[in-house]
Amino acid sequence: MPEGGWIENAMRSVLVTRPQPAAEEFAEKLRARGHMAFVAPMMEYVGVEAAFPDLAEYQALVFTSIEGVRHFSALTPARDLPVLAVGDATAAAAAKAGFAQVLSAKGNSAAVAALVKEEAPKRNLKKLLHPCSADTPDDISAALEGTGCSVVRRPVYKAALTETLPGDVTAALKAGGIDVVMLFSARTAMNFVKLLRQSGLDGESRRLEAVCISKAVAQPLAELRWKQVRVAQKPQIAAVMQALAALEKADPSERRRKSDRRARPPQRDGGGNVVSDGYTGPDRRHAARRAHDQAQKKRIWQEKMKFVNRS
Repeated sequence: MPEGGWIENAMRSVLVTRPQPAAEEFAEKLRARGHMAFVAPMMEYVGVEAAFPDLAEYQALVFTSIEGVRHFSALTPARDLPVLAVGDATAAAAAKAGFAQVLSAKGNSAAVAALVKEEAPKRNLKKLLHPCSADTPDDISAALEGTGCSVVRRPVYKAALTETLPGDVTAALKAGGIDVVMLFSARTAMNFVKLLRQSGLDGESRRLEAVCISKAVAQPLAELRWKQVRVAQKPQIAAVMQALAALEKADPSERRRKSDRRARPPQRDGGGNVVSDGYTGPDRRHAARRAHDQAQKKRIWQEKMKFVNRS
């Protein structure tokens, strides 16, 4: 990475916290748009071994994550049941996995429950299977109480939290090389806050702008101070990208001024004279700018020496 590249691409350096392989796929999309992208998955998904139910008991499947689709599809070749997906990305994953009948709720679990209520009389739905994470709450079933339609949770994977930040991400945070962190789940946000504290980097959050997929994801961030927290208008990937794009519309000079730790009020002595502000952090100027400043200082020193020698 070129020296000083973080400053030259101010507000365009993004930390992706999604699990793999989604993290790298998302990072590539960001790079294609001109962003510098770092990857630090806050969790990893592992399959859960369990006896699989008889699908003949169910009239449809509910998926609230791409991982649910992936792990379920690995357990059974059955693709004949209709799918009710939480959003477009999950619906696309189901279609790619071979499911022919796929509907998208275009929202969250509440939107899925609403979609189930809407489709139940049309498709005579009484019992639906929800392949999900072991950590997924049973809020869809709660929303369907009294409707005559039930959703049965069946964990097919679990999320294991990451215990450390990658070395390159830690270095970038210390050097002020990351401007935006993108968060897609409340557990991810909680773990990111935990790892910042664990690494002694919790103070760096004051320079970071966080883009969250929902208000629920933003809530754990309240434990630290942030430069700004933005919440997507809808719990969808496209809306998250729009929230990120909104950051890019800010005035470039203003973005640089706010993101530079050197931009602080001058320190004054007892007589009101400006003194050194005591900045001891890394030299974050671009290499060309630093070379220019050094050459300028050298020329000034040489001129002073000429005057001294003449006198």
